[in-house]
Amino acid sequence: MNTRLDLDGGYYLSSIVPGDEDALVTHFADETISEMIPAIPCPYTRMHAESWVRHRVAVTRRLPAECTFAIRRHDGFLIGSVGVESFAIGEQDSAEFGYWLAADERGKGLATASAEAFVQYGFSKLGLKRIMARTLSCNPASRRVLEKIGFQLIEILPLHTATRIGTFDTYLFERTIAFHIHL
Repeated sequence: MNTRLDLDGGYYLSSIVPGDEDALVTHFADETISEMIPAIPCPYTRMHAESWVRHRVAVTRRLPAECTFAIRRHDGFLIGSVGVESFAIGEQDSAEFGYWLAADERGKGLATASAEAFVQYGFSKLGLKRIMARTLSCNPASRRVLEKIGFQLIEILPLHTATRIGTFDTYLFERTIAFHIHL
């Protein structure tokens, strides 16, 4: 599968591939990412990266369409990820997506562009009718990304998610296929 979604400025989305391990280890050395995404181990080792890349490659091979993308610079270097980790294409019409971006790439609108590109892809190629997302009260930047691309806050779960740095409210968002936005 060779799906590529182009973004502005030479950035693009494409499959996770062998060779992405070094980028993952480098980026996850920045512990602020795992502070916001408790599922990411800390410290994040080469073994974690190799395992995740093997998993993504295996999942991609058996699915009819990509469901998790690397966010890449023009030179192909992985700088983030966006997508749905566990999704049975054709068996469900809603999914929860997530994203992360390397610290030195933040503040450029790239998270917003990547999230919107994935959402449009999810509706058009994955058959989704509803896409959900979660963010923590300690991560207002992620909340702004979701709001900019038309997600609606549907619930706040007080002190719901424990991280290494504390326990935070979890904001649940959703967007349905009926909502259209053009950036």
